[in-house]
Amino acid sequence: CPARYNQLEIDLLETGQRLTARTEGQVKPVDVFHSGLAVGGAGAGAGAWLISAGWIWHPCYEVTFYSLEDALREPASLDQDSGAITNVAEIASAVFLDADRVAVASDPDAEDLVDPDYPDARLRPGMIGVYRPGLEDWETLAAITEPMGRLLAVDAQHVLSLFTHPKLVHLPTGRIVER
Repeated sequence: CPARYNQLEIDLLETGQRLTARTEGQVKPVDVFHSGLAVGGAGAGAGAWLISAGWIWHPCYEVTFYSLEDALREPASLDQDSGAITNVAEIASAVFLDADRVAVASDPDAEDLVDPDYPDARLRPGMIGVYRPGLEDWETLAAITEPMGRLLAVDAQHVLSLFTHPKLVHLPTGRIVER
């Protein structure tokens, strides 16, 4: 976001060449504060997704997924809200576990404003789960009782929560294994 808080760009590190250049008239980004940017991990399909664990006004947290292939072919796709898991819960953090799996945690203290008729409203306040953006589906979901803060991937089933003090969290159950 070198020019605006809500406008993503992809540049070559070595040369500074902008790979997602678009004309001023093309740029109509959604009103979101991008944060926690990350690209998919190692393995087959690596680098296929860019995530932004940011927020919109109020604040209301959300995780947005962008296909890097689409962004390089059509840079204006970075100006859209891909909405893979938006409008479901206040998502406080996200981290790639591998190339196509993302650990996502919602705020346990958030108000549950999810529309019960919304078809993908499985992630509620106070949950942690593993999301597969390519399938647009949840692999696991579990309840948590405390905020997770920034997450770091440990292995396929564990993340390290860095809220207040480090905690090792088992993703399938939401259980804190070690403090």
